Amino acid sequence: MTRLSFQKGVTIVEIILVITVILILLTTVFVFTNPTYFRSKSRDQKRLSDLQTLERIVTEFRLDNGAYPDTESVTRYSNVLPTGRTNLTDPRSGWIVSDLIEYNTRLPIDPINDDTYRYSYRHNDDVFELNTRLEVLNDLMSQDNGNDPNLYEKGSDLTLISP
Repeated sequence: MTRLSFQKGVTIVEIILVITVILILLTTVFVFTNPTYFRSKSRDQKRLSDLQTLERIVTEFRLDNGAYPDTESVTRYSNVLPTGRTNLTDPRSGWIVSDLIEYNTRLPIDPINDDTYRYSYRHNDDVFELNTRLEVLNDLMSQDNGNDPNLYEKGSDLTLISP
């Protein structure tokens, strides 16, 4: 009588097959979720929220003081600290030259805050403009009725900051 012997175990071919299937699944998930796009979109949403906050700050300041904060006809950038100021986000001594502590605990700055991605602010008499560059929500930049299709513009006069 012959005895059949069955061995339990995993072959190298089965291991390679399982690893291949896992790699294909991981690659597919990575390609379809595109984490870079979602990070960029998240930064854009932060920019939109920050511009809304800045619009509220300058509007409330004007209602209380009869004029917009900072020097008229001077463009301020969130990545440039004006002379005599100490901290970009400090509402008393930040990138907008006015004491804004009554209106917010900090001045918003762009999530990247370099020469490409930053906030801009300018006012003349009784109008103002705020703007920023978006990374992926490009349709908002071209549909904001401003004079620069490469910036998202907000304010009462969207022609103050020239392209």
